[in-house]
Amino acid sequence: MDSLEIRLKNALNKWTVIKLIEQHLYEDELETLLNNLTDSILKLINKCKTELILIKYDISDCLFDILDINNIETDDYSCDSMALILIDLCKEYYEGKKEFYHKITGNNF
Repeated sequence: MDSLEIRLKNALNKWTVIKLIEQHLYEDELETLLNNLTDSILKLINKCKTELILIKYDISDCLFDILDINNIETDDYSCDSMALILIDLCKEYYEGKKEFYHKITGNNF
């Protein structure tokens, strides 16, 4: 079974925001960005595993802030949408399922 960290990182890698910038970054820069996003999101999730929806805006703000620090422009709506996807991935992971994970990692969103 994939770890939650791997699932989150794979989902972030499919995010349209990342797809648009990956050609402008060196591979190690992209990897560092994805690692920073994943680590920060995991810290938030581990603080509030039972009520993940309560940290939706914290996750969204975290995504926005890390991208902003790296001079990557995006909008709040995209970060909010990605936060919901990450929350759904976490819920599915804790239930021992993979259907949603396979769906989103097979397509860009």
